[in-house]
Amino acid sequence: MRRLRGVSWSVYVFGTAGLFGYHFLYFTALRLAPPAEAGLIAYHWPLLIVLFSGLLPGEHLRAGHLLGAVMGFVGEAVLILGKGNAFNPAFLSGYGLAFFVWDIGVKHGDIQLLSVASYAAPVLSTFILVMAGIAPATPTLLGAALLITGGAALAARASTAPKKG
Repeated sequence: MRRLRGVSWSVYVFGTAGLFGYHFLYFTALRLAPPAEAGLIAYHWPLLIVLFSGLLPGEHLRAGHLLGAVMGFVGEAVLILGKGNAFNPAFLSGYGLAFFVWDIGVKHGDIQLLSVASYAAPVLSTFILVMAGIAPATPTLLGAALLITGGAALAARASTAPKKG
């Protein structure tokens, strides 16, 4: 308890404002773009954490990191372009905000807990949106969810592989 008393009030204000800002931007993204698609893009950050962790000192990128990243980005391309139409700029602000929400989570969240717990989040949130009737259950949506989640899992597995040499 003493340690908390030593924390500046500005830290509490910043943390509280960050939580409100995160939720404001996340729900705005869901309003400005199709909710399932915006949700899957927002949950793409665990894959990027795993990918960029390979660039840390003493680490290196493995084939699984790169393959997982490619799978995730293909999943996002399927989401954005896969409805038989070209990219729809009307949804750009909803997509840009979904990605910005990811950035806030990475910079200000518990990175280890977020990355471990988040692998199921894209599929679960998409499932909830479909079950609630907010998003249609389409093969494109299912394929994109599996690519994004599978890519993150593949890249994470590459991070846990024993180091050579």
